[in-house]
Amino acid sequence: MLATSVIQQPQLARGGSNACAFGTSALINHRRSLHRVEYDKYIESSESQKALRDDEDKTKDNRKHKQGTVDFFVEKMTALTQNNPLTHTIHKAIGKRIATDICNHLH
Repeated sequence: MLATSVIQQPQLARGGSNACAFGTSALINHRRSLHRVEYDKYIESSESQKALRDDEDKTKDNRKHKQGTVDFFVEKMTALTQNNPLTHTIHKAIGKRIATDICNHLH
């Protein structure tokens, strides 16, 4: 695929036949080598955006994103009794899944 530089009119080749290669590296390298002022503005903008994201990450409650330990899950587990409503819900969902699988295999 060819792109035209808005600043300067040559065409930039990018991607080729590999869809994974359609990144922005070619454009960034073009700016760095031929349009230094625009490249510096881009880098400054990127760094300020990264700083904002880092600040947001620091202010978020990171505990909800951390993976629990095995001990945490063992403490959290409780045995379900036959009279527990959650037990009935789980058994019903499993039964529906089994019935759906059987119907799908018959057709």
